[in-house]
Amino acid sequence: MTHEAVEDEKNARASSSPDDQHVASVKHEQKTIIHVLAALFVGIFQTVVEAAQQYQEELGRVVYLTPARFGEGLLLFERLITEKSARIQHERDQYSTGVRKLDEAKQTIDRLEEELGKLGPELEEKGKAVEVALVKMDKEVKEVEETQQEMAAEALIVAEQKSAAEAIKEECELRLQEAQPLYDAALRALRTLKVNDFVTMKSFIQPP
Repeated sequence: MTHEAVEDEKNARASSSPDDQHVASVKHEQKTIIHVLAALFVGIFQTVVEAAQQYQEELGRVVYLTPARFGEGLLLFERLITEKSARIQHERDQYSTGVRKLDEAKQTIDRLEEELGKLGPELEEKGKAVEVALVKMDKEVKEVEETQQEMAAEALIVAEQKSAAEAIKEECELRLQEAQPLYDAALRALRTLKVNDFVTMKSFIQPP
């Protein structure tokens, strides 16, 4: 292979995809194997011919090299190449499947990143709204606590006023109980007065 052909092959590999590079590498390997095996079979054939001639010269016996013998070797070579190609094809399929799954995973990651990017401003806006709601809630809680404190103070004042009113009521009831007998006696005495008693009272210049 010339220097220009080697450079062209390198450039072709550099510009192709990893999958294509793998296929090209496999094909190049197969060509190399074919050339090596071809040279090997030629060498084997020449060695067998020389051995047959030597055997005939030394023992006087003729060994026939039939095409069937070499055909069997070629069939064996074909079977090995077929098995090797099937194994390489299986590995290539696995490699292609792995690459496809990686591409699908990358697409999924890109899609999720895009969706998260779209949700980012919305989540940020909702976070701000939650912060505003929390501030408002804290303010309302403080107002409720202040109102409760004011109501508690007013309730204490009302309780004190109620206690004072009950004390006044008890004192009034006590005094009423003390004055009730006098009131009843005066009322009974008033009921015993007659008209003549008023005439008698008018006759006095000064109260007796």
